[in-house]
Amino acid sequence: MTELKRIATAFAFAAVLLLSTAGAEAQQLCTVRDEALSQLEGKFDEQVVGRGLVESGRAIVELFVSENGTWTVVVTDTTGRSCIVASGMDWMRTPLLVGDPA
Repeated sequence: MTELKRIATAFAFAAVLLLSTAGAEAQQLCTVRDEALSQLEGKFDEQVVGRGLVESGRAIVELFVSENGTWTVVVTDTTGRSCIVASGMDWMRTPLLVGDPA
């Protein structure tokens, strides 16, 4: 398994764990998908730049990024519930170099 695939698998596992977390704090970060997208696009001007299906097929992970560098990772389960699992500032797009895996 390549290093990139190991990282992606670990990230997906963490995302699924966060989706299944009970408690008030976790509930505050989750909403229906349409509302999550509306907030990210309207309030933060973030657009999806990548997505991947969790290996179990029970969720999709998406990365949203704005032109000013804010970013958000959202996990949406099969019921349509979306949860923000990470967000931050200063996202930098890096070009692929010759020989990098696509």
